[in-house]
Amino acid sequence: MDDTYSTRETLVQRLRNSYDEKSWEEFVKFYRGYIYTVVQRSGLNYEDSQDVTQDVTLRAWKALPQFEYKKDKCKFRTWLARLWHNSICDHVKTKRAKLAKLKVEADNDLEKFAGSSAAEIEEIAEVEWKNYIADMAWEKVSRDFSDIASQAFLLHGEDFSVREIAAKLDISEEKVYVDRSRMRKALLKEILRLDAQLG
Repeated sequence: MDDTYSTRETLVQRLRNSYDEKSWEEFVKFYRGYIYTVVQRSGLNYEDSQDVTQDVTLRAWKALPQFEYKKDKCKFRTWLARLWHNSICDHVKTKRAKLAKLKVEADNDLEKFAGSSAAEIEEIAEVEWKNYIADMAWEKVSRDFSDIASQAFLLHGEDFSVREIAAKLDISEEKVYVDRSRMRKALLKEILRLDAQLG
């Protein structure tokens, strides 16, 4: 899996050429789920979240050729958050206008978003980024360890004691300690790598 990851600078540079289909597929693979999660967390329902995610993806495709990455100025996901905010605002305005024409009240999802600011969207984006990266890291790291080691690590996260984990999985307490330590190191390393490359 490591070979398929590109640094964000490399991926963004490749995407500056909008016609590079492979780079675009890579972007969609790594960012679409994250975009959808942030959009949905803003309070929109499933259907509206899907529409806005598609719109943000399209806006990114159009805007990336002009995007200049400046590492010390802002994060790539901050730029994405601005796209989300603008896209959600436009979607809400359009939907409200359509509903007003039909003399139908706007649904609660639209009202929830009405007061959201760009800063709130960026805050949601930061929280979701950490979750997204942690999930991606877990997906990779858990494949490199046995099922027992993964189960022990997850049980530890659920506040089971080492003794309880050892008894539950029929392994030694020493094995619980060793596996947990190895998995924690591998997971932290992968989280840092992903954040540096995609963040």
